[in-house]
Amino acid sequence: MAALANFIGTLVQSVQGRPGQPKCESKIGSSFYLYLLIPATLICIAFAFTGRRKNILPSVMGGRPGILMPMDAMTRQSRVSYACAFAATANVVFQIVFTGKKLVDYDSKVPFVDSLVKIMSVLIYGVAFYPLFACLAMATVLGYAVGSLYVWMLTVVDIYQLTECDKTTEERVILVFSSLPQVLCQLYLSVSIPARIPRAIREGRLYVAQTKKPDSSVDDVCRAYIGRHVTKLLKKSETESNMASSHSMLQTVRSLFVRTTHRWRYRWRHGFRYPTRFLSVMFVSMVVVYATTVAFFSLITPINDVIDEYQACLDNALCPNRAVATSLIELLKVTKTSAIISLLVAFLMSLVNVLHMITSFRKNLHDLYQGEHSNIPHCSESKNSILCVGFMKYGGFQVAYIVVGFATQAVLLFLLILVIGYIIAAKPSLLRHWLQVIGPWLVVFVVGLISQRLLAVFVFLQDRAAFLALDNRGCFFVFTYFLFFLNMFIGIVSVLVRMLKSMLFGTLILPRLDYSILPRKFEAFDPGYRAYLGYLQMEYAHTHPVLLVFTRLLLLHSPSKPRANIGDGFVDLETAVGGSRRGPPRSSIARRKWHVAYTLLRNPDLLYLRKVFNQSNRSRALAARGALETDIEFTVQA
Repeated sequence: MAALANFIGTLVQSVQGRPGQPKCESKIGSSFYLYLLIPATLICIAFAFTGRRKNILPSVMGGRPGILMPMDAMTRQSRVSYACAFAATANVVFQIVFTGKKLVDYDSKVPFVDSLVKIMSVLIYGVAFYPLFACLAMATVLGYAVGSLYVWMLTVVDIYQLTECDKTTEERVILVFSSLPQVLCQLYLSVSIPARIPRAIREGRLYVAQTKKPDSSVDDVCRAYIGRHVTKLLKKSETESNMASSHSMLQTVRSLFVRTTHRWRYRWRHGFRYPTRFLSVMFVSMVVVYATTVAFFSLITPINDVIDEYQACLDNALCPNRAVATSLIELLKVTKTSAIISLLVAFLMSLVNVLHMITSFRKNLHDLYQGEHSNIPHCSESKNSILCVGFMKYGGFQVAYIVVGFATQAVLLFLLILVIGYIIAAKPSLLRHWLQVIGPWLVVFVVGLISQRLLAVFVFLQDRAAFLALDNRGCFFVFTYFLFFLNMFIGIVSVLVRMLKSMLFGTLILPRLDYSILPRKFEAFDPGYRAYLGYLQMEYAHTHPVLLVFTRLLLLHSPSKPRANIGDGFVDLETAVGGSRRGPPRSSIARRKWHVAYTLLRNPDLLYLRKVFNQSNRSRALAARGALETDIEFTVQA
């Protein structure tokens, strides 16, 4: 892993300049973020004093300062803004991890100390960008105003760093393209954050973030995305129209196209909204993959320069070792083509994996909503602490898995295409030799499998394998005996095929945490999959639409209508329901006990669980059994 990071770091440094040229040192440098800690810390302290503590010493200093949250990890609001805020920090973290960029100028020969300095640099960057997330979480005029000034400053600094050094056109293009996602995200935040100020003024959110207003009617609940989800559950499922009456060619082609593309089309689900954190993680992953792709592409220019030098040598009549130069040119061209193809294919594979993970997350979450656990294990199979830790680890794990999976796929594809291209271009005789050695094995393997399948369908099973019932049992047992020896040779090839399939599918699903690369009984040893399970189970436990709609309706129809903080739907039931009535503690306890007793007595679903009901049913069953035995005995005697 360290070797891979150092290798990618060397590629990233090649973007900043070619070897032999003076390295451009930025006038701002890393010290800018160190000085940025001062205003960032002051802003965070000021924001913290706008909130109050609820549980930890609420009477000290009036409950101030409160806890300043950078982001509600389960919210569905401000998804684009949070994704852009995370993407603005992705390039910085990428530079630290892969290029060894450190904020503290401390050189140590001990690898452990050097790693600690890098981790400290990552934390410093986190503090430096904390006000940007805090202003989105506060959603007040003060937060938006300070956040606008902060993001404007960061945008100006990043744009200035792109233009301060003298570079060639190619180097300038590579540098701009590598920083393009970060700059675009900062420009979006520079416009979107100030645009939120007028709405915050109209709603009276000047300095302190107000809790969301309680619902005034059932229509307010139904208009929310969770309300639309529950409304869809309560409606009857629409039956598809029967189109068998018309057999026109156009409708036939249309139905065939729909059936073919059904699995590959994205279908919008009414009443579902992706979590903000989940979309931010996916967006950051693609930004980092994009930066890694640009870093790899930066090596193509030096390869072109080397090819031009050898080509100039061949054009010279006095060039020594013309055969060697020609071979090197062919090898470099194959290397260049292999690098371009492998990078494009790996990038497209990462993009397809991310898009498929988005739809897979929605399906898995809906399965949990419906109580379906065929794909996702039940939460009782894991400890709650493990699920909570998995929720915290998911974001960082997912980004790391996608980036490392992309790098692994790119390197393996590059080596595979390079070997195949070199054999086809320079050593065609070697390819023919391999085919002569491996060809007979492949022919026996393919013919053996196909023949056994045809025999099973047309000879050994009844009605062409419509039933698992043997026919021609004698022939079946004879073939089974002789195929025992043949299948030993086929099994040798099958072992190699199984190993290749394991490597292929393991590499393909390496970036994905929604699938485990281990068998079902060993999924607990897959840390990435466990993190995904923790994230899913926490989302399921805290954002279930039916639970949230029920709670909001309960608050809506409560007599006192307590103003609880419902946010995206999360409600503190103890505060909302327990604080709705005032009175002596004894009367409250007696009232609750009476309500429980009344519910237990009048609930029809509990009637079948009572002891008296079971005893009466048992006596009736015994009486019916005795009567039935009497009738049978009478019939037999007759």
